[in-house]
Amino acid sequence: MHQLGDANGRTLLIVPGAFTTWQAMRPVLDGLQDFRLLVASLPGHDPQQAVDFTTVSEVADDIAVQIPEGHVDYGLGFSIGGMILAEMVSRRLVSLDRAILDSPSTQRSALVGWVMRRLMAVEVRNRLAGRPPRLPVLPHSAHLYADLSPASLDAVLRESFGHHLPAAGLPPDVAVEVWYGEKEMAIHGTASFRNLIRTTPQATARIFPGGGHGTLMFEQPARYTRAARAFFAQ
Repeated sequence: MHQLGDANGRTLLIVPGAFTTWQAMRPVLDGLQDFRLLVASLPGHDPQQAVDFTTVSEVADDIAVQIPEGHVDYGLGFSIGGMILAEMVSRRLVSLDRAILDSPSTQRSALVGWVMRRLMAVEVRNRLAGRPPRLPVLPHSAHLYADLSPASLDAVLRESFGHHLPAAGLPPDVAVEVWYGEKEMAIHGTASFRNLIRTTPQATARIFPGGGHGTLMFEQPARYTRAARAFFAQ
């Protein structure tokens, strides 16, 4: 766990997404320095950690034990990081007041999951090999983690499109905003959000026009931090 920002500020837990590193979020983190930032590092996505990614549930457990107080004010999780954050809060491993789940894939279609896993595997491997991108929903190739192991890649894809969040959902007193880029909606966003609100009916969706997966974070970090601040300040 990386601690940044103002030690006396409101605590914000950030869980990065897959295929990249927490350092790739630096432009966003720089705009949130008045918070006490707890930035998780995913297994298999950090050269200082010689372990592979396993499951959403196990990573949620690992992150939670690094928060001994058991509570943060806010949480922000990107992609599979949003699923990990939702898992932590749903299982009451950590409590918080407000959460942003940015582009989680919570759709439950086995067929869609099977197709997406294969498409994404090919896309990530092609980009890591320097080939031109084909899918507009992935972060720009410059943000991908070149040393991602095959075991971590396979585990992340399996969990991204196969993991089911706890049936209990996030507690009703937690304000939840779910973010998607417009280009994601037809692929998995609409189905994912509909599935999420079955267990977390207080969640609201925010769609960013023209955006793909991680577009706002990586290409417009100042706008991203403004949107996050506005939600946390409500």
